[in-house]
Amino acid sequence: MVFTIAELKTYARVDGSDLDAALTIALTAAEEYVAGTTGVTLADEMDLAKVACFALATHWLENPEPVVVGTISSELPLGVRNILAQLAEEY
Repeated sequence: MVFTIAELKTYARVDGSDLDAALTIALTAAEEYVAGTTGVTLADEMDLAKVACFALATHWLENPEPVVVGTISSELPLGVRNILAQLAEEY
């Protein structure tokens, strides 16, 4: 993993270690998703990528199914889609 569970726990305001295994899986998957979607090799100093990974990881933990807003279903938060598009163009 490029980013740490400690950073993710701070971002998500999670205390304790009860969710560490789930957070590790979600963060690893989020990093793979962001790298695969954008074609970018992630690095610790990439704050935009870090936010995308943390947002995805916490979103997936809180919403294991697609999110329904009104009558529209979405698998990704809108902000994350925008960040992924920007990362793909920048790097």
